[in-house]
Amino acid sequence: NLYLTKPKTLTSNSKYTISEANVSATMKNPQNLYDFIADMNTYDNLIKVDFPIQMESKGDYIETSFTIKIYQER
Repeated sequence: NLYLTKPKTLTSNSKYTISEANVSATMKNPQNLYDFIADMNTYDNLIKVDFPIQMESKGDYIETSFTIKIYQER
């Protein structure tokens, strides 16, 4: 399961609009997180993962949360 908050605009300049969103997910394998991050490279806008990435074991699952910044070209 993957949840993404609605992005909020942080700043805007002549080149980019920069927005921020929180991502939270529940997964069985950390490889799912790496695959998700790799898939962001196919997105039309530049996306930066802000560290640290929080990860916590919950029985058979891993809960993770982190923030991303979205740089949308104007």
